[in-house]
Amino acid sequence: MRIGIAGYGKLGRSLELLAERSEDVEVLGIFTRRDPREVDTYGAPTLPFSSIGEYKDEIDVLCLCHGSSFDLPTLAPILAESFNTVDSFDNHKDIAGYKAQMDAVAIQNSHTSLISIGWDPGFLSLMRLYISAFVPGGSVNTFWGRGVSQGHSEAIRRLDGVKKAVQYTVPREDALTLASLVCHNLSDTDRHRRVCYVVAEKGKEDLISSKILSMQNYFLGYETEIHFISDEEFDKYHHSLSHRGRIYSLGSSGRYREIKHSLYLDLEIGSNPDFTASIMLSGARCVYKMQTEKRYGAYSIFDVPPSYFASDKSENVMKCL
Repeated sequence: MRIGIAGYGKLGRSLELLAERSEDVEVLGIFTRRDPREVDTYGAPTLPFSSIGEYKDEIDVLCLCHGSSFDLPTLAPILAESFNTVDSFDNHKDIAGYKAQMDAVAIQNSHTSLISIGWDPGFLSLMRLYISAFVPGGSVNTFWGRGVSQGHSEAIRRLDGVKKAVQYTVPREDALTLASLVCHNLSDTDRHRRVCYVVAEKGKEDLISSKILSMQNYFLGYETEIHFISDEEFDKYHHSLSHRGRIYSLGSSGRYREIKHSLYLDLEIGSNPDFTASIMLSGARCVYKMQTEKRYGAYSIFDVPPSYFASDKSENVMKCL
């Protein structure tokens, strides 16, 4: 399978390294909007993003490693006209509309696109679906963090006057306790708070704070802390890329709902981009298989046969049963 990597931030870099170590994957090229001569890769050729259309007949799957706040909603539908794609679009509330937009483009051009393939949305989405179906009369509450949100951090970095930024998603302790005791679905804003560390141009702090707090689907409605710090402090304390995801589910059965069931899933991630890249590369394999079957359009993780994610032979996949 020949892949292309569009965008070369942390996710693109992790994806390249993982692909280079995979026997069934060849990285045809990395497409960047920066000067290709200034991009240091693990060995894959670096090409200008403006030339990407020239490779539409050579790339089996194009892996879109751009951010969800600005780039993917604009670029992905355009790229889906010429390529089969996989991405990790992570703005949960906009996924349905994004999928519909990608579906129309992919079908029209006989391409296959797999959207929102990461650890969440993606892996944990699948877990929530199974839990909702299998745990009788249950609640499902997902908690993220404490950890760095790539999407939220990227959204802040795109603001005028921001030099560096990172956002930590932090579960609320009272919500964690409530989810473990009561069969009740909590809202996202009840479950989390957001902590931002920003290196800003002098005099733009108030404007940046206002824009962050009013950012719909990212910070609006959440308890949000914003700390403006120096370059030195940022580089010293904010280089970790770890993250965490937890799902709590409580259910009941029996005539009087006297039989109780509980499920707890805890995912600890040493590197957010590394883990996301691993899931995206598996998703690229799915796209490749689905394209050969002429399954055109846009799909989510719910639409893919689970065995398609495995690179192993079928007899090895069956050992997972």
